[in-house]
Amino acid sequence: MNDVDVNLYWFWHRCMYISGVPGTGKTATVHEVVRALHRATEQEELPGFKYIEINGMKLTEPRQAYVQMLQVLH
Repeated sequence: MNDVDVNLYWFWHRCMYISGVPGTGKTATVHEVVRALHRATEQEELPGFKYIEINGMKLTEPRQAYVQMLQVLH
């Protein structure tokens, strides 16, 4: 089991914080993992899920993250 599998198995309703210097492939890595997870749900290996991506650098205050999540979920 890799780190993503462990996170999904034990902490299904949690978030994962990813940080690092610009240009290291964080966004590309996350997008590839999400694509792989969606493929796994299509093959019924995982339950369905809703992916929400929030770029904290675009927020002027922390509570805006909740507003963005609610807009996506409703």
